[in-house]
Amino acid sequence: MTRVLLVDDEPLILKTMQRMLRAERGWETTACAGGAEALRLLASTPVDVIVSDLSMPGMNGLKLLHEVRDRHPHVARFVLSGHADMEEAVEAASVAHQFLAKPCDAVKLRQAIARVIASLASVTHAGARVRAAWVKSLPPMPRTFGAITYAIQDVRTSARDIAALVETDVGLTAKVLQLVNGAFFGYGQRVSSVDKAVMRLGTNVLRAIVLSQELFRACPARGDAAALERLQERALRVATIARRIADHRAEGDTAFTAALLRDAGRLVMSSVDMGPGASDDGGEVDYAAVGACLLALWGLPDDVVDAVRWHGRPAAAPAASRRIAALVHVADALEREVAGDAAAAPLDAALLDEMGMTDDVAGWRELAVTAV
Repeated sequence: MTRVLLVDDEPLILKTMQRMLRAERGWETTACAGGAEALRLLASTPVDVIVSDLSMPGMNGLKLLHEVRDRHPHVARFVLSGHADMEEAVEAASVAHQFLAKPCDAVKLRQAIARVIASLASVTHAGARVRAAWVKSLPPMPRTFGAITYAIQDVRTSARDIAALVETDVGLTAKVLQLVNGAFFGYGQRVSSVDKAVMRLGTNVLRAIVLSQELFRACPARGDAAALERLQERALRVATIARRIADHRAEGDTAFTAALLRDAGRLVMSSVDMGPGASDDGGEVDYAAVGACLLALWGLPDDVVDAVRWHGRPAAAPAASRRIAALVHVADALEREVAGDAAAAPLDAALLDEMGMTDDVAGWRELAVTAV
């Protein structure tokens, strides 16, 4: 049973949304007319997803979702609003997983919720699942921020120059793509290219994102800072290889993004401590599932999410995403080969042969050497 809580101060909108979700079997919807009422219900009733308006009297949607994140971190959080400004949209990205616009197409709303529910269910480790839903940013690389802040202020810096800087940071890349794929900044199509994302968002939004990430950086990470930096540096090397071995620019951009974010699950588990009562007990963590869960919660494109989930086993990826997953798989393996990593996993020779990639591997190895 999937339990969805709808929150809006307009009764007609609540009725419309309930009707939109009624077609889904196994879904139970509950409606509340405001934030205070929603919190009272959450205190006594299990909920998997909350969909809230932003502008409500008394407790607005942002305040409500902040409270939900703190008190019920496992709940998937959506904003559904027809009115927001840039600052509200950026703040919403720190507390809501996705931003949907009113009026919202019924199929799109059902698909978004179903995708999030499926991604959470794929993480069998209870503590990791809660952490993926709770975390609002990934640990950033400190040296990135000064460079990006300077670049944004310099009128001579192009959007492509800024995008190149954003691409050096896993956490910033994920946050930029979360925002650009939301309804406030989106244009009806998924974006997996950082280059396109930066051009759509503009420097004012980027400045706000950098500020929010800078505030996050002040919080202590749970893991070793040097180890986290090495992980992000390796992610950039793998992403560079993935872009070079792709067939064309669009595929290269998607492969780069997926490769850069492929270890997002490890960063989720190394993010700031959730505080008293949080537990990471529950067995072995599938980091690929955790990373894919976070990115699906944030509304990133399916091919990026699937490649992150299945880059270790690309044959298991959905057909539409298998080539990107295979490119990330190859780039990961080749980076380890070049680095002399004795623990490097072998290439999936059967899949590469099936996809007609086998004859390309020798040339890809040469590209990998020059890329790193």
